[in-house]
Amino acid sequence: KIADPSGPSGWPFARLNAHEYNLHVLQPPDFDHIVEAQSLMVTSSAGQELISAETFDPQQEVYTYHVAGEVESVVLTPRCGVFATGMKINGESVNINDTEVVELVHSRTTVDFQCQYSDATWTSVTQDKTYSVRFLHHTDVSDLTVALRISQEQGYCAMRQMDQEVDGKSIMQNGWICRTNVDRPLFIVTYDNIHVDIAVQNDKTKVSYRLPMGVPVAVGITHERSQWTLKAFGGSSPISFPVEVIFAAACESLQCSPGLVQ
Repeated sequence: KIADPSGPSGWPFARLNAHEYNLHVLQPPDFDHIVEAQSLMVTSSAGQELISAETFDPQQEVYTYHVAGEVESVVLTPRCGVFATGMKINGESVNINDTEVVELVHSRTTVDFQCQYSDATWTSVTQDKTYSVRFLHHTDVSDLTVALRISQEQGYCAMRQMDQEVDGKSIMQNGWICRTNVDRPLFIVTYDNIHVDIAVQNDKTKVSYRLPMGVPVAVGITHERSQWTLKAFGGSSPISFPVEVIFAAACESLQCSPGLVQ
């Protein structure tokens, strides 16, 4: 309001010379705060709340839940802020503050959710923040039965008692010696627990290949004898089996050493 400082004036009725203005102030939102999650809750299918290994904090982006083997699914309930305009779970748009049933088929399952903000007045792109929720499904793997083989036309694997170092001690453990003459043999693994995940890792290079149940997977090897470890994930720590891979020479390359043939 702007007015004559001398006050009302005029005759026969004095009046104040003034004018009022209305100001509409717009302030851009704090994107970082708007897209932060406000809470996260996970329950079993029976309604029992599970506790994360990490205390909830809107700035903490990764949470880990240890789930007992008998629990086959959990319910994930993330909560975004009141000014968020959208939410995604595993890349799919859902209603804000919706719930998600997570089937625990594997030993490790990860679910990502995002709180989003979109308003053309303030931003040309959708603002979001991603949170990852990891579920470690603890399954008894002490009596797990595993079979490893190579595609029949490419070689074979034979089970052997092999020397392996565990916790600084040398012990004999079941493992495999695999022979092949191709650079990328197809490894196939089968096992008797669907909740277990299997991977094979090169001991030297640390290159790892996940081996789904019964699915041929091409594994890159060298022409030198190499040591690998097959790991079964399902408990608090994986169980390991030693694997030795030998690249077999082609038949036409085999010959006796000079001077040894009479």
